[in-house]
Amino acid sequence: MSAALAPIASTAVIVEGQESGRGVGTITVFFRQWLLSLIARVQQAIFVSSPPTKTINATAAIVTATLHAVKFAGEYRVGYYFQKIVPDGAASTLQVTIGWLYRGVAQTFVGPLLATDTINAYQGGSIELMADANSDITYAIAYSSTTPNKMTYDAAAWVEVIA
Repeated sequence: MSAALAPIASTAVIVEGQESGRGVGTITVFFRQWLLSLIARVQQAIFVSSPPTKTINATAAIVTATLHAVKFAGEYRVGYYFQKIVPDGAASTLQVTIGWLYRGVAQTFVGPLLATDTINAYQGGSIELMADANSDITYAIAYSSTTPNKMTYDAAAWVEVIA
């Protein structure tokens, strides 16, 4: 994430009245802010570990789409997988593109071209990247088939938080 969540010092006052030895009362503003930051980070991790985006029986390109809306700047791992289910019979290709924003500059990863035109030809991989807060991680799959819309494929893509 953008900054490490510092542990609470053993001497930190987290309950009003703690300094008088009572240790009973409402939580302090400091502790409430720390706890809200922790909750936000846990919610982000839960969202990112949600099921992958899946496309089944596709016969066309997947245009650029948001894979994950980045809430916190940090390190992410993006994974992808696609497999030809019905070959063209002559020639067909698939190629993934991942996009993100880092330090305000658009970044792009273009995966290798899968040109094998056989049933069950597949490709998968992952990349690690640094992404800006309040930006999107996107993906697209380029498609070509000698016989229009004949080659059929399944695809999946996902995002994981690293740090």
